[in-house]
Amino acid sequence: MIEINDFLSERLNRHYGNIVLHGDFPWYYAPDITNSPTNFNSYPMDYRQYGFHHTCFMGYETKSNTYPYFSHMVEAVKDVLPEHPDGWEWELYRVRCGFNMPLSPVNKKYAALEHNQPHVDHDNSVVTGKTLTCLYYVNETDGDTFIFEQKLKPAPAPWPARFTVQDRVKPTRNKLLIFDGDHFHASSSPVDYEKRVVLTLNFHDRRYLLS
Repeated sequence: MIEINDFLSERLNRHYGNIVLHGDFPWYYAPDITNSPTNFNSYPMDYRQYGFHHTCFMGYETKSNTYPYFSHMVEAVKDVLPEHPDGWEWELYRVRCGFNMPLSPVNKKYAALEHNQPHVDHDNSVVTGKTLTCLYYVNETDGDTFIFEQKLKPAPAPWPARFTVQDRVKPTRNKLLIFDGDHFHASSSPVDYEKRVVLTLNFHDRRYLLS
């Protein structure tokens, strides 16, 4: 895991904040901000945390006319990625803007849960090599990122029934976090702030043939 504080200049940090928090930026409502199954024992079946997202790059290609806004960020992140152990170039798979909100009223009965559902950002039936997950924290907020000891095993292995926290990272404004994309991870909802805005960049060791 790599943490880089003050990753961008103050001016560029404000620039990205102005982009994603501008009234014209196209946020899309998501009734559940994670894509993990709810049939494993670590989470209640009815747990859902809503929020907003905008995915401008997906499946190795541009999906939105907003992507040029983030091209500088992509290049800056590429410059600090760890070298692939086999010397391959990292391939950008996804750029996702995430807007987390305080705990959903539906989840108030689960207030003791410290984080949202654990997940990974790729399909292990397709992506079989190494991946990296990069999180850039745009604004001053709370809502830690949890990284678990458990890693996604090759398909068709089931997901873990229990998770053990390995690292807990505070979402400091202008911080970049890089970790092995096979590790299950989870966001958590802000409590003292009204929003938690994070840019997620996912890299694969090569391009995979997606269905």
